[in-house]
Amino acid sequence: MVVCWNTAHEETMRMYLYLGILLIILMPNVIRAQLSKKDKMRNRMLTELLRVERKKELRIGECCPSITEKIHPRGGLSRNNELLELYRDHKTIQAFYQTKCLPGVAKNTCQFLDKKYQAISRCVQKYTYMYAIVRDFNISQPYRVDYIRIKTGCSCELVTDLEEFS
Repeated sequence: MVVCWNTAHEETMRMYLYLGILLIILMPNVIRAQLSKKDKMRNRMLTELLRVERKKELRIGECCPSITEKIHPRGGLSRNNELLELYRDHKTIQAFYQTKCLPGVAKNTCQFLDKKYQAISRCVQKYTYMYAIVRDFNISQPYRVDYIRIKTGCSCELVTDLEEFS
């Protein structure tokens, strides 16, 4: 069986062959460019997400801005204001989340209040007590479970006693 090719068909086949070779040669650059666009878009999305999360974390819109962070204290204060040493060894480190007033916020006036109240307002650090494995500081005794004081927020309070405010 003899197959005859006409010249138009040959040229078309040759053109497809050249296009195929060009695609094989140029495709990595095209793919790289597409990945680059996707990376840029992903980076923009991640940057925006990070900005939103930071804004949530810093709580910028609060009248007394605060920040939440994970801490690994070596000591703490008991309910009786006694200094306590927290248990830790090479495998165990106690961790807590605390929410504290941003620097320079505590004891200052609150934001976003009506002007007549702003002058008598102040931001106050709030605390709570959480369980921890502790012992009295610098005393060799067995560890026990007791409460330690942890920062839990920055609250706006109106001062009624002007001496307390100064």
